[in-house]
Amino acid sequence: MTTLVWFRRDCRLTDHPGIHWASSRGPVAFGYVVPSPDYPWAMGAAQQSWLHGTLASLSADLGARQAQLLLAKGDPLTVIPQWVTDLSATAVVVADDPHPQHVKWDQQLAEHLAKCGVLYHRVNALRLTEPFEQYKADGAPFRVFTPFWKRLQTLEVPLPLPDRPVDPAPPIPTATLSSLGLKPHVPWDLGFDWVPGREGALALLSRFLPQASAYGLHRNTPSRVSTSCLSPYLALGVVSPREVWHSVSLAQAPTFLSQVGWREFAYHTLEGAPQLVDTPLQPSFERFPWSFDADTFQRWTSGQTGYPLVDAGMRELWQTGWMHNRVRMVVASFLVKHLLMPWQEGAAWFWDTLIDADLPNNTLGWQWVAGCGVDAAPYFRVFNPFLQSKKFDPQGRYIRQWVPELAHLSSDRIHDPDGVPGYPRPMVDHATARQRALDAWATLR
Repeated sequence: MTTLVWFRRDCRLTDHPGIHWASSRGPVAFGYVVPSPDYPWAMGAAQQSWLHGTLASLSADLGARQAQLLLAKGDPLTVIPQWVTDLSATAVVVADDPHPQHVKWDQQLAEHLAKCGVLYHRVNALRLTEPFEQYKADGAPFRVFTPFWKRLQTLEVPLPLPDRPVDPAPPIPTATLSSLGLKPHVPWDLGFDWVPGREGALALLSRFLPQASAYGLHRNTPSRVSTSCLSPYLALGVVSPREVWHSVSLAQAPTFLSQVGWREFAYHTLEGAPQLVDTPLQPSFERFPWSFDADTFQRWTSGQTGYPLVDAGMRELWQTGWMHNRVRMVVASFLVKHLLMPWQEGAAWFWDTLIDADLPNNTLGWQWVAGCGVDAAPYFRVFNPFLQSKKFDPQGRYIRQWVPELAHLSSDRIHDPDGVPGYPRPMVDHATARQRALDAWATLR
């Protein structure tokens, strides 16, 4: 009665309903498949580097329990049945995931394994509550965050499950972690200064809890360490949203909990509308006059726009695999509204360069900024990067850190350094770009 636990975005042993279910049936095996990247929204390069450390940590955690982490690279539709055969497994358990490709794999594997008499069991390991509880009374999905958040607050979030002793299945041959090719050949990820695994996640959670109640006051200041920085760990399931929810609930931090609720809203949304990864929710935006230019896009990605806050954010992203959330909104708004670039291009860049890339959150965030999704920000809301910089980085500390060629400027000059030698002039005029965006939006009405 061996059961195979197939890890995907649930790389942990604590608060894992799949492991609890599997351990009640008999011996348990554990595996992770790195899929061949030939499907839409395959894991990006930055997160693959992060995954390497995460799997090393997970393997060590399992080793301490005399259990093996099976590893393979290839098609899950081939690898999982082969592992089932090698293990003589009678069941596979996997965490539900709204990623469209994962949904397809689940459907195909369930059908294939059923013909072999093997049970394919899915559990909720990525969400706060059972997904079916989060819909409207008539069964329809929510399309605005506020009523969803009100609904979510009426639901009981189960307490995290503790570690559970397992009877490890006998080992079988497996690939090595290094053979999966997750780390880049050229070490461009040296600036990814994050501690992988549970140790890193719990250290950050412990650091954040004493300041969680002040999150609402300081969360928009990119030069402060005032956010939890847990998103990379949540993205791969090293820590569960329930663990975060209950830990922070004790700290009286409603503003932060609403952000956890926003994450839940993103999963709720993509679950019911998987086409949103590429298609705007509002059909009118399929007619929007986007204009892609490779050279312009390259200046945005490399942090050479002439807008210091935008450039600081894009350079932080490239060097660390992460970006402060307030700055994410500013750089995204700049791309889709100042430059009229398709939001899908920005979403794809974030997907490839963020270690905390999460498809529901990435999709919801970019459609929100573009004004074409659920709970959309009005299209006429165009962030002024200069004003955003002065408001949230008044002393220029964040800019000085990531745009060192401006570090010598005064706090007044650093936000609008047009004409400073060695720094590009603004690639577009804000007022002109804003009006152009409004004119483009007017063509939809």
